[in-house]
Order: sequence, then C-alpha cells, then structure tokens
Amino acid sequence: MATERLHLTFGPLPLINCTSCGFRRVKRYTSSTEENKDRDFVKCINHGPKFEGCDFWYWIDEYANFAT
Repeated sequence: MATERLHLTFGPLPLINCTSCGFRRVKRYTSSTEENKDRDFVKCINHGPKFEGCDFWYWIDEYANFAT
C-alpha cells in the first residue's frame, strides 16, 4: 500500500520548531480526506485562520526534504 511505503520511506522524522511563527514544535498528522487518505503531513499548531494563519504546512515527503 502507498501509505505503508511512505511510512517506511520517511519513518520517524525530527519535528522542528516552526520556522514561520516560531511558536512551538510542529506536529505530524494523517489526512483523512478521500483524495489523500492516510497520507501524512506536518503543520504548525497555529496553522490556519483560527490562530492568525501561520503558513507552516507540508506533506511528509516535502517536509523530509525541508527538515533534512
């Protein structure tokens, strides 16, 4: 399954402090949408309009390139 390959490919990655707002360490989540079911992504807990819109958000494959 593609999700298993992504997990094996990227496995545990270091979670850095947000480089956009500097608030806290970013968190890893798993998508539940039909288009991206079970695909991992990383975002700042301040991401989105609820918390003034921090823009730190990456699919896990993009984050792997960013964080390493």
